[in-house]
Amino acid sequence: MEKIGFIGMGKMGKPMALRLAAQGYSVQAYDIRPEAVQGVDRFGVVRGQSLRQVAEGSEVIITMVVNGEQVYQILAGPDGILQVTAPDTVILEMTSSNPLLTQELGKRCAENRVHLIDAPVSGGVGAAEKGTLTIMAGGEIKIIDRVRAILMTMGQKVIHVGPLGSGHAMKVMNNFISATTMAATAEVVAVARKAGFSTERVLEVLQTSTGTSDAATRKFPCHILPDEEIGFTIGVMHKDVKTYLQFAEKIGVPTFVSSAVFQMWNLQMIEGRGERDAVHFVEPFERWCGLAIRGLTKKEKGS
Repeated sequence: MEKIGFIGMGKMGKPMALRLAAQGYSVQAYDIRPEAVQGVDRFGVVRGQSLRQVAEGSEVIITMVVNGEQVYQILAGPDGILQVTAPDTVILEMTSSNPLLTQELGKRCAENRVHLIDAPVSGGVGAAEKGTLTIMAGGEIKIIDRVRAILMTMGQKVIHVGPLGSGHAMKVMNNFISATTMAATAEVVAVARKAGFSTERVLEVLQTSTGTSDAATRKFPCHILPDEEIGFTIGVMHKDVKTYLQFAEKIGVPTFVSSAVFQMWNLQMIEGRGERDAVHFVEPFERWCGLAIRGLTKKEKGS
């Protein structure tokens, strides 16, 4: 099996790296935060001492960090790993990133005879732990096939969506829809609460009707109503919607809906909730309807 270097041991990266190690891969991990890699050796993951050390000893390098700017510095910055990465290495860029930046990085990788694949994921922390992520891959199909076994260890579905950058484009398109349905469902729940409807009954209808979405079937009943973390921050979703808007503008498509949705998430940033879990997205809606939404199933019904 290939030797894997895993860069980024956050909420998503850590369970992905641990799953690879559990399936027999040799995994060396690095995170700029030392506490993020504490204890991973108990699960068969070697703690790397630096980015370059991880890159030098790996045949496949996976990046799962905060944004594309971090990826660019990791790969092509002054101390970037491309300077020490062996020719024919495959870099799996699994961060939610800007597709245009990914295409630029692809050129830098090609100059160093390194293969870059963008392979962002969907499914959240639970799917990362179970290995049931959906992976959207962009790049040469022959290179994707070369690392398909690695990808299938982390996900149950690997979809080749097109050339390099397509995976990241698909990811932000998907997340724009996710952000939209979450905002729309929050508004409907607030209206329903104000009107005196049972929130559980409203969601029951949405779950089996044309208004259904992941927000209605999972986020609200499993996370927001019981006040349990979803596993991604408001700031991350804000970043993805903003990236989608920039991508759509670049290719010349009007964005009436996403412009309004972006302002909903931008309000969250202005009000200081960027670092908080996305369950807190409903707080403005609670103010507007004057009733609790988050944690409702832990409170008196009809409160």
